[in-house]
Amino acid sequence: MPCNDIQKKVRTKIAELSKDNIHGSIFLTKKAINIVKTYISENDPSEINFETLKNMLCFIVEAQPTMALLFSFSNKFLFLLDALNEENKHIADKKESINTFLENFSQSLKKGKSLISQNAIHHLLSTSIIATYSSSGTIQHTIERLSEQNTSITVYCAESRPKNEGTLLAQSLAKKGIEVMLMTDATLFSKIQNVNILVIGAD
Repeated sequence: MPCNDIQKKVRTKIAELSKDNIHGSIFLTKKAINIVKTYISENDPSEINFETLKNMLCFIVEAQPTMALLFSFSNKFLFLLDALNEENKHIADKKESINTFLENFSQSLKKGKSLISQNAIHHLLSTSIIATYSSSGTIQHTIERLSEQNTSITVYCAESRPKNEGTLLAQSLAKKGIEVMLMTDATLFSKIQNVNILVIGAD
C-alpha cells in the first residue's frame, strides 16, 4: 500500500479516536495501539519514519487529552523511540522492538484490568446495590465477575446523557443476566440514599 494511503488511513483512525466520547481509557488506548500497528505493519521497515511516529503520538494525545492512560502509553513509546534512535541497530530490529513494546503494553492493559477487578471484588462481595455513572470497561468487567460470586446484586445505571453511554453499559450487563435498573441521571441522584456503593471510572 502506498505510503500516502497508509498515512490517510492513520489520520482517519485518529479522527475516529477523537470523536469517541463513549468508551473508557483502556478501550481508547487499545485503539491507539492499533493505529500505531497499522502504520508499522503496512510499511516496509525501510519506510518507517520515527519523526512520523512521534507526530502520530502527539496527535493521539491531542485527540483525547484527558485520558491519563493514553498519555502514559504515548510517553513511554516516545522514550522507546528516543532510545532506539541512539542504538546502532538495523531498522528491521528496531521495528521488532516496537512491535514487542506494543504487545507488552497491550498485555499490561489486560493484566491491569484483571488486577483492579480482583481487588475491587474483595470490597464488593457483600454489596447488594451498586450505582455507576457513564461507562467503563473496567467497571463492566468487575461487575460481571462480581455477579458470578454475588448473584443478588442490582446495578443502578444512569443513562449518562447526552451520549447515553450508561445505556450501553446497562444493556451489556443485562445480557449477562445481571439485574439492572436503567434511569435518567437525575433519577439516579434522587435514589442515591438506597445505594450501598457508587463505582465510577478513573480515566
